Amino acid sequence: MPLWRAILSGEPDASWRRRFARAANIDGLFAGRRITFEGPSLVFEIERAALTVACREIDRWIAGADGEASAPPDATPEQPAKGTIHGRG
Repeated sequence: MPLWRAILSGEPDASWRRRFARAANIDGLFAGRRITFEGPSLVFEIERAALTVACREIDRWIAGADGEASAPPDATPEQPAKGTIHGRG
């Protein structure tokens, strides 16, 4: 399964990671798949065909962890919010 890396604006603290993880676990999109933090990066595995959906959900979870009500205003279903996704696979 391909491994992807989303570069965040900075290294999240433990409290932020817990809020993010709570949202990600409730959603179930990554059930049974790797999703973790490495410094300022979110590393996850998901099929290429599901990447757009995954990025949209990750944007939503980030907004929630940041205390925002919805996804960032520059996010659309076709284009996730500003950031960089790197993939291997």
